Order: sequence, then C-alpha cells, then structure tokens
Amino acid sequence: MRAGAFTYNANISLGKGFRKPWEKVSSFLNTVAHNSTPSRVAIEIFEDTALPDEFLHSQRKYLDNKYELYGWNTIGNLIFHQWINPNYDFNEQISSLENLRPLPKCEVGPLDLNIRVDFQLIDSEGRLLPYQSPADYGNFISKDKKSECLGYSRLNAYLSENSTLHMFLSLPFEDEGQSLDEYISFPNSAARFKLNSRMWKK
Repeated sequence: MRAGAFTYNANISLGKGFRKPWEKVSSFLNTVAHNSTPSRVAIEIFEDTALPDEFLHSQRKYLDNKYELYGWNTIGNLIFHQWINPNYDFNEQISSLENLRPLPKCEVGPLDLNIRVDFQLIDSEGRLLPYQSPADYGNFISKDKKSECLGYSRLNAYLSENSTLHMFLSLPFEDEGQSLDEYISFPNSAARFKLNSRMWKK
C-alpha cells in the first residue's frame, strides 16, 4: 500500500459565461487527463433568486420536456432542481445557455451547468501515471476542504454567469523532490486558469 500522495484541492474562478470557461477546462483535460469523458452533466435552476417568474417557468418547462428531472437539493436556504443530460452531448446546451446571458446577478446560481469529470493523470509524454486507484492508498479519504479519495482525480465545473471550478488532483508521489516538482510544472503550464501553489499538499 502506498504511504501517501500529493494533492491539489481548491475552488478556481473561470470567468464569465458558459462557453469560454468550459473551453479552459476542456483544454486542461485534453492535455493532462486520460479518459476525461464526463461522468455527469446536470442543468441546475435555483429558486428564490433574481430570476423572473416567467423566465423560471419557461426554462423549467423546456428542461422537463428535454431531460430527465434528477431531483432537488439545497444550498443554505436555496432550493435547486437538477435535470440530467444522459448523452453528455452538452456543447449544444452550452450554446443555448450562452444565448440566455446576461443572467441576473445572484450569490448562487441562478442557473448553471454542472459538469463532473473523474479522470486519471498522464505525464507530458501521454503516459498514464501509476498508482491511480483508491485501493493503492487503502481507500484513504482526504479531509482537506472537501472529502476526496486518494488515487483518483476529479473536477466539477459550475458554468453560469460567473463560472467556477472545484478540482481535486491526486498525484502518485510519496515524497517531495525533483520528480514531483517537474511533474507539477506540467499541469501548471497546461492550465488556462490560475493554480494556487499553496494548495499542493501531502
């Protein structure tokens, strides 16, 4: 069993809108990830925000007709509803949502596209890094900010008027040194968004 791993666990600002922020994420995945097909694509609408009732009603009707209603959840006092895109062909959806901009300014939402991707990391030569299974680390759960399992990498892109990204990277290096430093330079150079150097931890 591996003694540990270095991780990156942080929330990242992607800028405004749907299309350009996703292009940044997609470019990063195409460079550093193996098998970066999304594991979930969901459209989310938040109630009790600045969305006009007419807009809220029309969007919910459109989504009810086009996608499967997954359910609802809460963030603080806000309720949000989720529709799942089962085909993961969301480029058309991104264009459609981009045409709705500008969306009303809200602390959360009011409407977003949530794309989750679970993936394994590759090196700059395109080779899959070893030890990228939770079993390699005894299914150890990291408690840094959000609970994540060592041995796999994951990101959640929240595309909206102000888009953000939560990313967890699990690097199979047990100790600091030249090999780790050289590898970290690879995702740093691939990212079209800022990676905070203080968020790399063992």
